[in-house]
Amino acid sequence: MSNLKLFQNINLRQKLSPHQIQSYQFLQLNVLELERQLKTELIENPFLEESIDTISLNDEDPINTENEFSNTLNDFENYLLNDKAEEDSILSQLRTQLNFLNLTEKQLLIADEIIGNIDGNGYLNTSLDIINENLKSFEETINISNSDIEHVLHIIQRLDPLAIGSRNLQECLLIQLHFKSHESHVAELAEKVIKNYFDLFSQKHYEEISRKLKISVSIMKKIIDVINSLNPKPGESSLNPSLVIIPDVIIRQFNDKIVITINESTIPKLKLRKDYYDAIDNTNKESKEFYTNKYTTAKIILNALESRKFTLLKVANQIVKHQNDYFISQGPLKPLSIKKVAENLNLDESTINRVVQGKYAQTDYGVFPLRYFFSIGVHSINGEEISSNEILNRISEIIKTENSQKPLSDDKIHSFIEKDGLNISRRVITKYRQKLHIPIARLRKKL
Repeated sequence: MSNLKLFQNINLRQKLSPHQIQSYQFLQLNVLELERQLKTELIENPFLEESIDTISLNDEDPINTENEFSNTLNDFENYLLNDKAEEDSILSQLRTQLNFLNLTEKQLLIADEIIGNIDGNGYLNTSLDIINENLKSFEETINISNSDIEHVLHIIQRLDPLAIGSRNLQECLLIQLHFKSHESHVAELAEKVIKNYFDLFSQKHYEEISRKLKISVSIMKKIIDVINSLNPKPGESSLNPSLVIIPDVIIRQFNDKIVITINESTIPKLKLRKDYYDAIDNTNKESKEFYTNKYTTAKIILNALESRKFTLLKVANQIVKHQNDYFISQGPLKPLSIKKVAENLNLDESTINRVVQGKYAQTDYGVFPLRYFFSIGVHSINGEEISSNEILNRISEIIKTENSQKPLSDDKIHSFIEKDGLNISRRVITKYRQKLHIPIARLRKKL
């Protein structure tokens, strides 16, 4: 008989409060998504009502949102955008479609995390491992495996727009071709090309593919036409041809200073109906439990709203502090990392990522994604650190002015960059060109 032994282990595990969970969920919503969410809460929660006053917990003290730049709304109302987008965002449409599927609570939790990590082009750039870690930080009692996440991801990828949440271009095209393959023999061949000869197709080695598949040039042309008809960026779906971007943050010069305002022009202003809660007859145990839960939820929502505004404002302050020259005179952007802002604000990097994901800033020079103001640094020959965005813009300018019959190689682009006094390698030039989704010189050549 084997000996039985008892072992005692001490583990530190973080358990998020309902307020923290709600705050994280609100953080990742842009202003349009938040508006829709709050309108739903107004319908479902009897202790929330819309008010012309600012968001408040009545007698409870609101969170102080003052900042050194000024976030006063009274003198800045003329700058607020009052246009309202009539079309739903792609991500909101996905959430609506999921509600019609017979998914478990666990699957809906996974789906919401996946959707929150889909970028503007419709791609999932976050690994399943990181998604799993994020989910466990929200609800450690639920056992979630990567295979569970993969299963839900496959469900999302087959929603409308098709292939949303793909992890790369090849997967995106294959999902679309899988549905087309039943329509014609050419579409079936196209699926085979992308599955087995994706690199050759990307490099336009069509003759070699034709030989391998033993097909004629005319059939190969039809395959190319089918593949070119696919949507490489499902996030930019034709479902939203007139989608209006509503900025979450407005950063403008006003009376010789930079003013930061959180755009709340379309967000319902809520207040707590404490008097209604006090007037309810709580003699029935079930009714008391129901109303108490709703009342608690209402307070959590109001606190989470203030927390979202406060955090968004703090991150915007950090951006303006670091990129002050840009906002004053459209000077060059300086290197700024998510990690640096997280350290300055004593927050997790994941929190900063949630703040900037899918959100936009209105500036004197246009509307930009908040991520636009973040970039790594590159050193010039004189030791000055320059934002990688400046390098990207320079590469783009060089290629735009090249001779299309004799496009520039990466070596040649590198020589132009060096003449500008920037000390970066040729390998970095190739990396940045790929980031701009610009093909190699041979593929840019026009007859």
